[in-house]
Amino acid sequence: MNLLNKYIFFNLIKTLIVPALMIQIVYSFAFAQELPIYELEEVVVTVSRTPVRLANANRSIFIISREEILASPADNVQGLLEYALSVDLQTRGPLGVQADVSIRGGSFEQTLILIDGVKINDPQTGHHLLNIPVNVSNIERIEILKGHGSRIYGPNAFGGVINIVTQKPEKHQLTINTAAGENGLLMGSITYSHPIGDDIHQITVSEKQSGGYIPHSELKLSSLAYNTSINSFGAEFDVSLGWQDKEFGANTFYSDLYPNEWEHTTVGFLIAGASWKSNSFSYKNSLSFRTHEDDFVLDSERPDWVRNNHSTDVLSFEAQVNYGSNLGITSFGGELGAESITSPSLGDHDRNRGGSFIEHQFNNFGRFSLIGGAFIYGYEGWKTSLYPGVDLGCQINSRVRLFGTIGGSFRVPTYTDLYYDTPANKGNPELQAEEATSLEAGTVITGNGIRTNLSYFMRNGTDIIDWVRADPGDPWQVMNIPELNTSGIEVSVLIHPRWYNQGLPLNRIRLGYTFIESDRTLEALESKYALNYLEHQAKLSLEHQLPLGLSQTWEVRYEERIGYAGYTVVDTRIAMKLSSGSVYVSATNLFDTSYREISSVVMPNRWIKVGWNYHIE
Repeated sequence: MNLLNKYIFFNLIKTLIVPALMIQIVYSFAFAQELPIYELEEVVVTVSRTPVRLANANRSIFIISREEILASPADNVQGLLEYALSVDLQTRGPLGVQADVSIRGGSFEQTLILIDGVKINDPQTGHHLLNIPVNVSNIERIEILKGHGSRIYGPNAFGGVINIVTQKPEKHQLTINTAAGENGLLMGSITYSHPIGDDIHQITVSEKQSGGYIPHSELKLSSLAYNTSINSFGAEFDVSLGWQDKEFGANTFYSDLYPNEWEHTTVGFLIAGASWKSNSFSYKNSLSFRTHEDDFVLDSERPDWVRNNHSTDVLSFEAQVNYGSNLGITSFGGELGAESITSPSLGDHDRNRGGSFIEHQFNNFGRFSLIGGAFIYGYEGWKTSLYPGVDLGCQINSRVRLFGTIGGSFRVPTYTDLYYDTPANKGNPELQAEEATSLEAGTVITGNGIRTNLSYFMRNGTDIIDWVRADPGDPWQVMNIPELNTSGIEVSVLIHPRWYNQGLPLNRIRLGYTFIESDRTLEALESKYALNYLEHQAKLSLEHQLPLGLSQTWEVRYEERIGYAGYTVVDTRIAMKLSSGSVYVSATNLFDTSYREISSVVMPNRWIKVGWNYHIE
């Protein structure tokens, strides 16, 4: 971190976050019963098997709301996640081309992605986890659960869970989004919702293309999505279909020796779910299928020299029963899944998996709330293990809540971890599943128009899967690291200034900071992923009004990766509402910061675009 960045960074923390937190603590204890509480909470689903209000959650949750999504400079899921505290997006290509996502110092393989609570995993590699055919305009909110999640969701919920909650169509509506910008950017989407009988059907078509910001970074992205919600026979049936096709120049994505890399990925998914209630019981089940194809060329001028083709399929079924009684809510159920890959380089493989879970939310504990449960899970070829967890909360008064959680998590190796074999990278078929025990303790203070969070977290991992080498001239080899311990602190403040005065031009201020440190055994080996984390991260989100009916959003992030200099990136968006839509101008990397999120990939300079949104009902 250079001296100027260090000065700005630590003064930001000292002058804004710390005073706000201290004022909130004193104010909350002194005046807890005198003034009404400003309601900032909403229902979330990722913290347990049954919905829990944010006000009652005993976990760290970050919500990207519908209002924030509409006001954001980002036009893709990856861009939205860039603005979430404690989330690390290592972007290879802009505009949603490709990115690795991790939470609280975990690796990109240790994050579970959900769409409407249904797992979307890729057994080939975590590099493809964010290949998601969901248009930003169709997202209701994004819920980010930080910390262990295997008690709730089973495999891969190691460092955290990201649940993308889509909007359910409710009425006849046509929405058109178009935009154009620098670097030959053209993008557009059409969403049409139409009632058939008592049911609403929705379809979205989108396309995005650009000539690229550097040589061999051109892109063309297309997607199609359909969803419907049907109420019949006393049950609710939800069906979602998605398809996405990406072709892009992958300049130095995986090796800085080959700027002519090229990649083509295609993903499709089907999610069909049903839910119904009967007396004290409620039932929910889902069937999902995901197929993914990846065609990678190391040198596009010699397409047949080094070319990898991978095709993966994942089929899953999950069932859950909830039972309510005077003692609380008991949830139990299980899932079955099958994964396969067809690949000339990795081979043809398949494996089955499955497990059963139980969870109970206890009632009648007064100021205390308790959720406990466990997931017993197994993969074909690996041992079956039990992953328990407990979340405990204590409501000190109407403003202050203390919480703590402890639980286990695990991840089995991907097919790339097991079977990838080139002169530069060596997989390991003898790998064991990685496991961890995580705990967190913190407080949430909710006041009039303000909400603050402060927490300490730690994760003790064993048999951590990492690519390592002893010398820069050696190939990367994947192995189990006996032990890797990670800990950190997180503090954030969310303020709604208009609670105090409706005439204020500020709509929302969100400010946060995360510090992380890790240590491991086998220090003599260079780590490719496990120790490639953000040591310092600070994020500021600000939305305010301008004259002439304009509104502006600012997204500012400072990130300092372990072993690298820090950088600050500023994005902004100015919009004007119209009678049937809006027009806007947005800029990413407004001040032309030179930075890299992955060491070999140069990120774009300032990128300006102009857009128009139109809808009729």
